[in-house]
Amino acid sequence: SWVPRAWRCRALGAERRYTPNMKSKSTPEAGTAEQAAARRRAEEEAAKLARMVELHDREGLEWEEAQKRVGLQMSHASRNRRLKRWREEGVVGLLDRRGPPPSRVTPEIRGFVAGLGEARPEDSTRQIQQGVKARFGVKLAVRTVQELLQQAGVARPVRRFGSTPVPASKPTVELTPREAELAAGQRESLGGAGLALVRVASDLTGCGSEMAEVISRQATEIAEANEPQPVDRRGRNARGQFLPEYNAPRPRSDPEVGAVFRSVEEKRTEKDLTRLSIATSPLRILENKVLALTVLPVVSESGRFDGVTDPRGEWLKSLGIHDYMPETLAKFARELKWAEMSGPLLERYAELWYRELSPSLGEDTSAVVMYVDATTKPYWTEHFHKSGRVSTVGRVMPCLEEVLIHTGAGVPLFMKTYTGHEGLNKNVLPLLHQLEAAIGVGMLGRLTVLDGEGNSVKLFKQFDEDINPETGEIGRYFITPLSHAQVKSPEDIKDLKHFVEYRDGDWLGSGHLELTDSRDKKAPPYRVRVLLLQRRTKGTFSAYATNAPPEEFPDLEAMDTYFHRWPAQEHVFRDLKQALGFESIHGYGKRRVTNVTVVDELTKLEAQIPRIQARLEVARGEQKQTVLAEHQNEVSQRAASRRVESARHQQKVLTKQARKHTAPYRRACEAEAQALHDLEHETLKLERTQHLRATAQAKTNELASRVEQKITRQELLESRKEIYQTDVELDQILSVFKLNCALMIQVLLHRFFNGLVIELNTFIREIVALPGFRVRTPNYELIELTANRRNLKLMAELEQACERINTLRLQRDGRTLLFRLSWPPGTRRHAQ
Repeated sequence: SWVPRAWRCRALGAERRYTPNMKSKSTPEAGTAEQAAARRRAEEEAAKLARMVELHDREGLEWEEAQKRVGLQMSHASRNRRLKRWREEGVVGLLDRRGPPPSRVTPEIRGFVAGLGEARPEDSTRQIQQGVKARFGVKLAVRTVQELLQQAGVARPVRRFGSTPVPASKPTVELTPREAELAAGQRESLGGAGLALVRVASDLTGCGSEMAEVISRQATEIAEANEPQPVDRRGRNARGQFLPEYNAPRPRSDPEVGAVFRSVEEKRTEKDLTRLSIATSPLRILENKVLALTVLPVVSESGRFDGVTDPRGEWLKSLGIHDYMPETLAKFARELKWAEMSGPLLERYAELWYRELSPSLGEDTSAVVMYVDATTKPYWTEHFHKSGRVSTVGRVMPCLEEVLIHTGAGVPLFMKTYTGHEGLNKNVLPLLHQLEAAIGVGMLGRLTVLDGEGNSVKLFKQFDEDINPETGEIGRYFITPLSHAQVKSPEDIKDLKHFVEYRDGDWLGSGHLELTDSRDKKAPPYRVRVLLLQRRTKGTFSAYATNAPPEEFPDLEAMDTYFHRWPAQEHVFRDLKQALGFESIHGYGKRRVTNVTVVDELTKLEAQIPRIQARLEVARGEQKQTVLAEHQNEVSQRAASRRVESARHQQKVLTKQARKHTAPYRRACEAEAQALHDLEHETLKLERTQHLRATAQAKTNELASRVEQKITRQELLESRKEIYQTDVELDQILSVFKLNCALMIQVLLHRFFNGLVIELNTFIREIVALPGFRVRTPNYELIELTANRRNLKLMAELEQACERINTLRLQRDGRTLLFRLSWPPGTRRHAQ
């Protein structure tokens, strides 16, 4: 039967009493007080229920309103249940009659345990537990038996391991020839022994060897295409020893950038590319260094070369390679940068992982979908630098932007790094073409999923006009969300129909919309298919544009492909950032480049300023004319005022001479009326000219202010014609290696861990970081991992993975590679 959580505890005696709030009441007075309080609460509730029934029956209120009126808070079911109890039993039915579960520890069992513990001090707690079960048929918990023994004063000492005594000598076991050979081998201690599994994934996929092959071939071609340069002997004596002036500061090509931080494009012209060590190194050495750079974020918390000096840097030995020092890896990375290896490595990366991915996808619908999105990394500098909006810090600042193309299964197949913000609108199709050139034309998915940044009519038209050079097909499908400015209400969508139920009760419909190209207002409207998603709970809606035909991508399937972007793509971004430091920036070389945006704005300003100045001169001429007209009107108004005063004076004189009704008096009155009319007319003309003068003055001031602002902006932009651009060569090379590391771990999880779903960071912390040993013999190489007793479930998966790897009989340096999981003594398959 169900037991309330408040009563889930061990009962050690029948005399122990429990209350619903789990406070012990050991005295009769306390129990009586609690019963009185419970009775009082029941009576108060009964009074409220009676009042609620009265409000419902006599005043006609709904049960919910009546319940709120009396101050009760309970659900519909609880209210009906309490009303039923009150009507059938009265106040007694409202009392809390719950009680603790009956205790299985009777006084007989208590006495039996105490007597057995005192009579047999050599018996363990489990043996006493078994005695209770045999005598009374009751199985008590081990902890319960321990508490009973403690109360009786005969508790057993706590032992970490089993109580069975260890034999003085181990029995002789006949070993197989392989076990005997491994037992006689030399054991080498390893930190991070789980990295040996990553080396297995590299050997199976050929990742390390293929990357080394690309590096060797590219470096050889560069060395053969360039001529050797004379050795720079400056700052050395005849014996080649360095002189003090060798360490003198080098001249700067840019006063704000040190010689060390010059762009790699400038340094490459001064470098003797025929002396690159990567051109003469054996493939084995190149592969070892490639593996070291691949796992660099794993063995270094900072993800940088200097982090290899940490104790975790010795984990590199688990790969079966030398534990390189930071400068060795930094020099190797610099040579890759000088040789422009990012392009060839990226192409081989795409080809390699598409080849590994194809068998697992098969005819899956995710094979026809591509996800394109970008992630920005903040770049802290005081120079005027190409910038963009960085969501992680919530500001516009210098940054690097990485655009990644993922398959529908979430595998990042291609990547491109840019300085500052580079919109998807002008880069997505060129990147898709580069990826197709690496893996084969027509191998990409037909439907490309873009985020809101891809909302551009110009880009939509480019997708419609994209041509497949192999099949000759015109058009590539896309799906992207529309903004609320484009779709203000569902009524804006034409032919809206086919509403069907979608996830969580939402509704999905489709129609068409005509969009205007903001860059070409005169172009005809662009007609596009629109999917409308109406939210059930919020009452809002979202619109998504696509050119995929409904016959090939129905509404439900097209909408699912967009929403699968979050688990298939955003989750990958999060894993890469948390586990492999994907947001870290490598390489700080920079150079000045022409700021195209500033140059374009300066060109516009150079054309705008003369036009505004011409308008300003016209406005100033009009202002002068209005000032002259205002002056003339003021003179005319003053003359009209004098005529009015003269006419009035004449009237007063005639009135005093008793000639009020004579002809001269009437002429004076007419003259006054005309003068008043002229005065009113001149006043109106003056007010109009004053208004025109004020308008002309405001226009002149506004144009003068605009000219001043344009000139100030022009002077500011003149100093920003050039902008700093960060080198992305090294950052892109190391990003390719990081992606290799992530995908090799996924290969391990897919092939040997039975598709175990865990994060990269968890795999690194729980499996890669395990200590262990390496045993090398003439015939075998054994990697022995020490199990973590605190994560039994994952250790069981690891043990099975080791067995699956051993069945492959992998060979390395003429030895059979074996893996084994060893458990600490006394802890096999259980935590202590």
